Amino acid sequence: MQCATAAQPAELSAEYTPVGPASWLDRAGILTSALCAVHCLSSALAMGLLTAMGAAGLVAPIVEQVFLGLAVLFGLGSLLPATRTHRSPSPLLWFSAGLVALLGLRPLTGGGLEEALVVAVGATAVIRAHWRNTRLLARRA
Repeated sequence: MQCATAAQPAELSAEYTPVGPASWLDRAGILTSALCAVHCLSSALAMGLLTAMGAAGLVAPIVEQVFLGLAVLFGLGSLLPATRTHRSPSPLLWFSAGLVALLGLRPLTGGGLEEALVVAVGATAVIRAHWRNTRLLARRA
């Protein structure tokens, strides 16, 4: 069985979503979650350096809110319609676990390394959800 890649979007189920290729939203979700994780990890670990360089705006709350908003938008936009196609709850479960970490546990951390670890776990779970979703759709095609 051949796995779907970015170069082979036609292998994914056409039933997935009416807005375009099946993997577009999943790829956007993976990219957004990865960028969010890099942003949060780097800002948590280099807050003083960013402030000294005059780049403190990169760690502004609005940047985090945009990343989280996009992650939720891409996640729901891709995973809900796809679940009706492949009928597996696992991508939604991974996505939910990631959101619990990012939206529920992260605010409870004291920042620093603890926050960075929670963000890494949450973003990894969201990425895993999108990755699993693309594999389930490829298997169905």
